[in-house]
Amino acid sequence: MDPTYPDDINEPAGMVVIGVDDADTDAYDAAFDEAQAEIGAGPEPEQPITADEQRVQDPMIQALGLYLLQEFAQRKTDRMQIEERWREDLRAYRGEYDPGFLASLREARPSASQLYVPLTRRVCTLVEARWADLLFPTDDRNFVVQPSPRQEMEQAVAMAQRLGPGQTVQVPGQALTLTSEAVLQALREAQEDAAAKAAAMQKTIDDNLKECNYPAQARRAMRDALQLGSGVLKGPMVMGKVKRVYTINPDGSATMQRVEEHKPAVVRVDPWNYYPDLSVGPGEIERMSGHYEMHRMNKAQLAKLARVPGFSEAAIRTVIAMGAVQLSTADPNAESRDAAGVGGVLPSTHNLIEYNGPVDHEQLRAWGATDIPEDSLGVSNACVFFSETGGIVVKVAVWPMDTDDSPYSVLTWIEDPTCVFGYGLPFEMRDTQVGANSAIRALMDNMGLSSGPQIVVNRKKVRPVNGQMTIEPHKLWELTEGTDDVKNVFGFFQVTSLAKELLAIFGQFKAMAEEIGGPAMALQGAEAPSYMQAGATGVALAFNAASVWMRRAVRAFDDLVTVPMIGRFVDWHMQNTPDPSIKGDLSAVARGTSALLEADGYAARVQLLTKMSAEAGVPVRRIVAQLRKIATALRLDPDEMLPNDAEVQQMEEERKKAGEQVSPEVQRIQLRKAEIEDNAQQREHELVIERMRSETRIAELAATKDITIEEARVRYGIQAAQAAADIQDRRDQRKHEAQKFNAELSMKAAAGSGI
Repeated sequence: MDPTYPDDINEPAGMVVIGVDDADTDAYDAAFDEAQAEIGAGPEPEQPITADEQRVQDPMIQALGLYLLQEFAQRKTDRMQIEERWREDLRAYRGEYDPGFLASLREARPSASQLYVPLTRRVCTLVEARWADLLFPTDDRNFVVQPSPRQEMEQAVAMAQRLGPGQTVQVPGQALTLTSEAVLQALREAQEDAAAKAAAMQKTIDDNLKECNYPAQARRAMRDALQLGSGVLKGPMVMGKVKRVYTINPDGSATMQRVEEHKPAVVRVDPWNYYPDLSVGPGEIERMSGHYEMHRMNKAQLAKLARVPGFSEAAIRTVIAMGAVQLSTADPNAESRDAAGVGGVLPSTHNLIEYNGPVDHEQLRAWGATDIPEDSLGVSNACVFFSETGGIVVKVAVWPMDTDDSPYSVLTWIEDPTCVFGYGLPFEMRDTQVGANSAIRALMDNMGLSSGPQIVVNRKKVRPVNGQMTIEPHKLWELTEGTDDVKNVFGFFQVTSLAKELLAIFGQFKAMAEEIGGPAMALQGAEAPSYMQAGATGVALAFNAASVWMRRAVRAFDDLVTVPMIGRFVDWHMQNTPDPSIKGDLSAVARGTSALLEADGYAARVQLLTKMSAEAGVPVRRIVAQLRKIATALRLDPDEMLPNDAEVQQMEEERKKAGEQVSPEVQRIQLRKAEIEDNAQQREHELVIERMRSETRIAELAATKDITIEEARVRYGIQAAQAAADIQDRRDQRKHEAQKFNAELSMKAAAGSGI
């Protein structure tokens, strides 16, 4: 018998053991056995519990798990009505009728048409493609990181510029005097240093987003927003990634090592698994009392969490022992499985719930958390994982961000001012989709009825030879006795065909669906030829007009996702990255509307600026930066088409060695010439617009006078010819003035007198 006993074992009554040595263990065991025999066999000695098991069994931790489980159940109940709307939206997207409506339709008339025209899916697909193309044309970044605007710095630069050359400035609190030039140089160096740190931070975040394939995650969230009304993105989340590293040995062989890297990433969250506080409206996500997210795992995935730091192995063993939960037919994913044809296969999963929100400090200390911030209120944001079965807590950790910002961003298509969840395109198009389905079903039913006559038969006067009372080719009928005329036996009545009228009704609903859910595409409609006749400018105007309706969606993505998400990445690196070259007073700026939505006109403007910059001798790195913007606007990959930073630096050094010098006089002349060219292009643009307006006035005159376009041109010809003559005269006059001015510029430049 083992002489070592746990401290909590009570000795039998009447037995006192004092100073038992190792040599007396046999006597001790014999005395213990004798006492046990007198009082009966007692319980087996209990094994000591580990610290992990002890904290899981702590009453405060158990109370935390049960409280969160109860609140999660309430969140599920509160969201049931929204989930019903989501199911209806998904059925519209997939082109399926509600099961109850379909059953009633079959019961009312078994032969009724069940055709469903998926207009909703078509519009959703078009809008999704357009939205994604505007925000991620070449998977380019849709944000920039810039130094936060500081009014004090701008005021100091302005004051230093107002000082005359050689004037001195007394440094406050120090016996140091600086000249105005030195002050201005120091301020400019500070601005350049801030800009360099912002560029380094932007490059770091850009690398993080590329590694987690952020554009793909964002596009999936955009699809959710269109189908259900809400898309959810989560980040920055620290993700572990195994990287293969090869080392070349002296003998030429290579040795591979697996290195795990942990970097911040963005992940898309299924809206069906996200349970926010529904009392908070859009744009106020930081006011929520907490976020719940469900993670469905199999046994192997759950067991793998036991090796992740921060998770309790004892708690995970308990969750596994409790068994998996089978997917219910009432589960949100069950209907999708029915649509896929696997509704009868109900998988079993272990459901872990992730909670991000406020937790009492006492509960954090009970788990063993040590990095609790000092807060007199005794509450801090934390991350808690617990099981849906039993509320077993498997992890508790203080939220790692000092800013306490929520890791979730919710994107909505149509904003609901009372709830964080919005409305999607299927909801917006619901009535038009129902109307289109009703029209197409009526059309199919009418076609079936009008394709052949209704037949009335007098069964007493005729009988089929084969005994089947049906219409068939070459069928024999026998007349009964007393039947003198077969016309008195059969009667044929034709149902009126309403195909033309019903098709027109369906066409109206289809047009309404495209107008409500997605715009009537200008370049795809009946007006496309007139736009094409107007030349490239007309096409650009039409394209911009077709993009106006998407500005709201792009701005919503900027406001709800880009700015808060990139801001959290900046804060994460400021707190966790040791590199000082990326740290500073920085802020994220969205560029979805400024650089991507306006890409068409933007490319032309930047191209003109690049030409002027090259003529004025602007540094190569700035010209390359302008070319990158042009490449992005033209849907080209700037990394593939243009030199990288090292190549740009080499180009600058070569240009510097070559000693290319452009005099300020020539620079001013070149800039003035570029300005004249720009004005000429603007005048040409105005002329094109004037011609378009003339065509519009002719069309309006034709419509008002109820005449054709050609007749209107004849009546309007005098005014149009006079206007054209005036336009040509002004064009010739401006061209003459420009040529005269260019000649004067050339003479002055040659003489060295300036402009």
